[in-house]
Amino acid sequence: MEPPPPSPLPCLPNVTELAPQHVGFLDQHFRTKHDLSHESANLPLFSSLSQRCSELEPLLHSHLAKRTVSWISRSFKAKSSLQQLSLALRNLSLRTSLYGIGSKRFRWVLSEEIPRLANEMNRIESLRCYLETAVQLEALVGDLEDAALFVLACHTGNMFSLKLSISPISEDTARKHDKLLQAIKAMNDVEEVLVGVLKLHPQWHCLLKSVDIRVDKIIGALRPQVFADHRALLVSLGWPPKLLPSKNGSEHITGIPNPLVLMREDKGRSYSHSFIALCALQHLQNRREERQLNNNLIKRDTQNIQLWAIDELVSPIASRMEYHFTKWSEQPEYMFALAYKVTRDFITGIDDVLQPLIDKARLKSCSAKEAWVAAMIQKLSGFLEKKFFLCSLKDTK
Repeated sequence: MEPPPPSPLPCLPNVTELAPQHVGFLDQHFRTKHDLSHESANLPLFSSLSQRCSELEPLLHSHLAKRTVSWISRSFKAKSSLQQLSLALRNLSLRTSLYGIGSKRFRWVLSEEIPRLANEMNRIESLRCYLETAVQLEALVGDLEDAALFVLACHTGNMFSLKLSISPISEDTARKHDKLLQAIKAMNDVEEVLVGVLKLHPQWHCLLKSVDIRVDKIIGALRPQVFADHRALLVSLGWPPKLLPSKNGSEHITGIPNPLVLMREDKGRSYSHSFIALCALQHLQNRREERQLNNNLIKRDTQNIQLWAIDELVSPIASRMEYHFTKWSEQPEYMFALAYKVTRDFITGIDDVLQPLIDKARLKSCSAKEAWVAAMIQKLSGFLEKKFFLCSLKDTK
């Protein structure tokens, strides 16, 4: 019987499959073929590896023992937790069973006590929210009143404006404008809070009413001041321009200069600030009216393109036009011609100067041209209705 064939030698792994530390180890101890052919040269390596294995073996046993103890400890803890959970579930089953111990009290807790506690928690949360909103509004209205008082003090000359009289006029005007914008921003912040209150807590109508009363008082004091300052600035610019008749003695009006185009840089800066402040105040007023009308379920007219700053330009020049209108009671075509000429001569300057200011004030869907033309038409139609149509109607009766 032939002996079994010898077992094949194991194949060495490919060099590319070895880890970098293994490749470094082989390169260090087996640099040439001569190192492989002499077994005696590998005796130090063999003894070194044997010593290292004998050192690592106790560490391995110790690590395995610690892991085993840790796993057993966690198993006992998990078993204990499961036993406690099972006991708690059995107790709960006894309490909630129809004939269990304490079932009546448990049903009373579920049906009465828990709903009462939930209602009390909701009441406390609502009270906390109310107090936070009231404190926030009080702080905003306080800032608003401080800024408004400064603006009004600059005009009335009371004790708060004593230091302002020493400063240069330009510095006073700049500080007053900054405080006015600060007051308008505070009113916008108040309006944001009130819109949120109206949407989420409409039952807080007393809080809404009290804040509206205080803000309305401030607006009622600030608005005439802003309009008076704006009108004084227009007068200093030479607005309205004079409507001069032609040199040949006829009643026709010659070309009209536009002070808005001719104003100097410092005057232009002051007018820009005043125009933007007036637009911001109107935007705030529109927001407040929209909120109050929505609260009363009244739809607001969104087609109105009236701008206060444009009306302040139209009103004084319309007054001068009415002087000529009264002389043309029998020639209404002259009235329309004059209104057309004034509207046309100023519309380019109005668009070039005021439209960028409207855009800077962030008034959406507002056109300086449209507001100018609409205001001129409104003034002309109002004059005709008041002076001629009503008189003609009375004469007919």
